[in-house]
Amino acid sequence: MKTIKLLFSVIFLLTLLGSPQIYAQGKGKEKKLEKSQQKKSEEVKQKGKEAKEKAEKESNKIKKEHKQKGEKVEKEIKAKKEFKGDGNAYGRNKGDLSGKEFGKLRSQEALEKIEEKQENINISEKTLNEGRERVKKAKERLEKQKKAKEITDEEAREKEDKVGKAEKKLDELEEKIKKQKEKTKKEKKVLKDITVKDED
Repeated sequence: MKTIKLLFSVIFLLTLLGSPQIYAQGKGKEKKLEKSQQKKSEEVKQKGKEAKEKAEKESNKIKKEHKQKGEKVEKEIKAKKEFKGDGNAYGRNKGDLSGKEFGKLRSQEALEKIEEKQENINISEKTLNEGRERVKKAKERLEKQKKAKEITDEEAREKEDKVGKAEKKLDELEEKIKKQKEKTKKEKKVLKDITVKDED
């Protein structure tokens, strides 16, 4: 029994002596925790300040860009208001030429322009005819390959599709050429009417 009492008393003494140290260690942990929280809060504040500064810089940059764009637009508007072009006033700045000479010069330029368009039409027609000939040869070749069974049905369909697309493009080109021919014909007629009136 004495040993048990002795054992309890030793344990009791140890707990009494150990509790202030444990309590002191708890305070140290609290201080460390408090310091780490302060550091974290300072870091967060610092990051917040940096983000705020960055956002302000970005907004200032955007404001400057908008301001510059606004100034550019204003300058363009002022320039347009100040500019009073001649437009298509061909007779205004004719230099040393008289009215009749200037008119003849303009009609000559118009005639040259029409002739140039006619040359372009002729070149386009030549291209169209060559294309039609190539498509015709491609069709013949395809038929021969089909009959000789040199190609599969799938390959034949693909080639037929390509030939069909080429024909479609050639048809579109032919339509454009027809329209251009009509337009050029009208321009020639108008120019002839004008030159005939001038000669009378």
